[in-house]
Amino acid sequence: MAHGLPDDSNIVKPGPTVTMTDQAELAVRLGSIVTFDRLGTVVDLETFLHGCSRWELDSWGVGGGVTLSNYRSIFDGVSLKLTSGTGGIPNAIAVWNLAYPVLSRLGYEACYALGEDRHELRHGIFLYHDGIQTYFILNWDLTTGIITYMDITGFWLPTGIVMVPVPGDYLFQRVKLVVNGVNNEYERLIVNDEHYDLTTRYCPTMGAGPGNFAVCWTEVEGDGITSTDVYLDGCIFTQTETAEP
Repeated sequence: MAHGLPDDSNIVKPGPTVTMTDQAELAVRLGSIVTFDRLGTVVDLETFLHGCSRWELDSWGVGGGVTLSNYRSIFDGVSLKLTSGTGGIPNAIAVWNLAYPVLSRLGYEACYALGEDRHELRHGIFLYHDGIQTYFILNWDLTTGIITYMDITGFWLPTGIVMVPVPGDYLFQRVKLVVNGVNNEYERLIVNDEHYDLTTRYCPTMGAGPGNFAVCWTEVEGDGITSTDVYLDGCIFTQTETAEP
């Protein structure tokens, strides 16, 4: 019988009934930018179609800023443009605030279009819980291709990964970081179709204010002389990811 009609209805429903939540979950998984890593439970996604009201945006460089842009996009015709600016603090950040997830393996996936003039990009997950801040963050030198991580002592150490992205803001680079929120361990990094093991590397922790929540962090840094532009789009936050394959 069809949903909502009497038991003796002669209308036959052609297929199973699924909720919009189920359909949204399926759409995100099938549309994942990392086609072979559709793991974990999708907590939230962002394409900037409805603005950036859930993001904290800031910049400190001369001429820097963070704005919505229709110039480049991989989804829905709009992205978030981060411009580092120049001068002594040539940085721009976009911080995605999220409800506290199930403490498990977590993933932050995003697409980045990088311009011809570029310096450094940071991509990470911060957790705030019970007065403690745990922060997993990677730094990608876009000129040399060297990717470092912040270790348990707060220093940047090499991951052993070297990947120089193709120049040009017309091409989006696909990045996904998976971390273990239970034991503060980095798990894996996926850049486009390349998979990298990050296990046995641990992140720093420090004291924090009250409140339990999560943050996905994107930061662009210029060299102080030439401004760096990065376009951010297609962000997905996941929990209960599987262990490193």
